[in-house]
Amino acid sequence: MAYAYENTYVLIVGINDYMTIGDLPYSIANATAFKDFMMSEGGGSVPAANICVLLDSQATKDNILAQGKALFSKANKNDRAIFYFAGHGGSGLLCPYDCGVNYLYYKEIKSMFKSAQCNTKLMFADACYTGGFKGYHKIPVAGFRKRVNEMKGVSRSKESDFANMNIAVMTATNDDEVGWQTSKYEKGVFTHFLIQGLKGEANSDGNRYITIQELYYYVYRHVTEETEQYDSKQTPQLFGKFNLGLIVGTVAQRH
Repeated sequence: MAYAYENTYVLIVGINDYMTIGDLPYSIANATAFKDFMMSEGGGSVPAANICVLLDSQATKDNILAQGKALFSKANKNDRAIFYFAGHGGSGLLCPYDCGVNYLYYKEIKSMFKSAQCNTKLMFADACYTGGFKGYHKIPVAGFRKRVNEMKGVSRSKESDFANMNIAVMTATNDDEVGWQTSKYEKGVFTHFLIQGLKGEANSDGNRYITIQELYYYVYRHVTEETEQYDSKQTPQLFGKFNLGLIVGTVAQRH
């Protein structure tokens, strides 16, 4: 198995200081940490030229969509496109800097992704109330485990039927939950465990390749356990259609 992407294009949004609604303490720290990971060996050593970071007032709805479409339009079939968002969210939407005037609806995000010609498209959203991504199949933890078990022993030819199903959306919360940002990690709980998982902690089989199933199990388990002690629990969600072996990270080799 290889890290089979020729190029990776990443749009990263982090908003602490909103124009009209309450501010957040660690969204920019989230965005910075995610960028640093993507530029590392484990993230695929993505060059800075392939990463667009929009912070605070840069992250208006129109600019997110314009910059995202321009960036993702560079992606060819064997590339991948990633959208990471940290900020406020709502049912069926994310909140850009100019939230209150404009909202970033999921259907608009899907349209932005359509500018990418690649087979692999990933989205990570660290925001409240984000578990209602309509248009993609929601995969409950129990159902996901069942699907994994059903795939055991499946022939390579049968498994190849899933080869082009590489659209995955992972959100920090269910659609009725808040997403916690905490001084304990100086970032969001979801983003903290997302990055820790991608750095290698999610690599349960020890083969150095982190799949979407390994990452989701890891993030779900640790976020739910961590937030049991908070005022309200948050449960990460997963949507999409994808190959069970979809690689989302590699464990960096020790030098």
